[in-house]
Amino acid sequence: MRARGILAGWLALGLCLGLGWRPSAAQEEPPKEEPKKEEPKKEEAKRDTLTGEVVVGVTGQDENPPNSAKFSEYREVPSGFTADRLYINWTPKEGFYLELRAVDVSQLDQAVLADFGHQDHWKGWIDWSENPRQWTDQAKQLYAEHAGDVFTLDDALQSAIQAGAANVDANADGQWDAGTKGAILKSALFNSAQDATVGWQRQTAGVGFQATPNRHWTFTASSQREHRGGNLPQSLGMTFSLSPSEVAAPFDYRTDWETIGAEYADRRFNAGIQVTASQFDTGSNSVTWDDQLFLNDTAVNATTANPARGRLTYATDNRMAQATLFGGVNLAGHTRIDATVSRSETTQDDAFLPKTINTLLTPAPLPQTSYDGKYDIDLLSLRIASRPTTTVRWSAWARDWKYDNRSPEVTFTDYVTTDYQVPLCANANACGATTNPIARKSLPYGWERANFGASAGWRPTAWFDGMLSFEREVMKRDFSAVTKSDENIYKLSMDFTVNERLSVRTTASRRERRADEYDAEYFLESFPIGEQNVAAANEGMRRFT
Repeated sequence: MRARGILAGWLALGLCLGLGWRPSAAQEEPPKEEPKKEEPKKEEAKRDTLTGEVVVGVTGQDENPPNSAKFSEYREVPSGFTADRLYINWTPKEGFYLELRAVDVSQLDQAVLADFGHQDHWKGWIDWSENPRQWTDQAKQLYAEHAGDVFTLDDALQSAIQAGAANVDANADGQWDAGTKGAILKSALFNSAQDATVGWQRQTAGVGFQATPNRHWTFTASSQREHRGGNLPQSLGMTFSLSPSEVAAPFDYRTDWETIGAEYADRRFNAGIQVTASQFDTGSNSVTWDDQLFLNDTAVNATTANPARGRLTYATDNRMAQATLFGGVNLAGHTRIDATVSRSETTQDDAFLPKTINTLLTPAPLPQTSYDGKYDIDLLSLRIASRPTTTVRWSAWARDWKYDNRSPEVTFTDYVTTDYQVPLCANANACGATTNPIARKSLPYGWERANFGASAGWRPTAWFDGMLSFEREVMKRDFSAVTKSDENIYKLSMDFTVNERLSVRTTASRRERRADEYDAEYFLESFPIGEQNVAAANEGMRRFT
């Protein structure tokens, strides 16, 4: 990863220096055998220009600076040769241009942008950027990493901890006594833990092209990829009673975007369309790790077993497609209307992982092999702006944004908590019998937000400008404590220009939000037979007011 970043940086540096060394036409001697062509070359030399700026130097830091990961959290502080800035502007001939902007070339937080084209006809661009993210430079872990994102502990260590005594601090010295589980694990950490890298690199690359064949039409096409890869500090849940731990878990996320668009514009109106697609892929589906306390799965009862290993799933792959129509029209009285309509569809159909890898637990089969999730986002926006006189202006707008969750409601007759236990009903009055496993149902959460409002402004003199506006927002939610809420927003602002160097702004704003009703136990809808433990609703823990 670092090699690719450095290579990209040095390619940019080589291109810049190559352009810098290119002799211009003004430096070339006219051919002796064709003296009549000397005058056209002088005219071309006026068009062929090359300007730029290059800042290079040497940077260094202490060999072992304190808190270096925090200091360098979002950027690299290298030691040695650096090229902080490379700016190149080249006009090879009239109408054509090339602009190159590069910062921190050859470093892990470099950015390079190349913009080129023929003015008023076409243009293209290529961009590259990257930045690191470090959590610490002093991480250690006992786990050994294997293929498939599997982390294991030494069998002898697991056996010793499993056979160790319960954690006791008999002499109250703040340390677990020798031979206890905690003391054995602590000793292993001090003596056997290996260095681990906790951080990732984010890289973004894109390319685009825009053509303007005439004064009315514009066509665009672009593509971009974002890649994030490295190691995340992943907490490993085994319930609090089973000593959770943490590993530097690898992850590999890639998101690709493709966009095409066309627009027609003249002095009266414009109209256009844009189509976008994206694909998100993860190179790792799950992380599997050894339990610190148990070498083998150990039964407690029919529905509970101490796990030898645990597993967590990562993000799921998904696909998105979006189409947007937009346009506007100019009317009399310096009035313009703009409208946008958009629709996107996102889907994912990754296969479910088994409910557990604990060999001693036998939950019910999965209701289906995958989720087949889907949601749509619909957007409608309309805005009118007008300036009928030089002192008065007004505008009005309406916007509706809807997250329509079309995923299925899938009922799981039971589930497994952290590979440890199949939860059973604890209150027969709530879910039938204490032998019944707790069922869960996935709910297609969704919402719709509508905004509409208007504003009016008045500028009678050069030193005063006032604006009064009102907006109303309506929120509707599926499967929520508050299924509908309204908010009114009033705002008054006044600007005073005292002189060329001083202006004063005063603003008064009032917001009122009200909920039609509040259901403190709305979440119970995801428990088809009732929740495991029943308690009175706590109105003091409201999420919305």
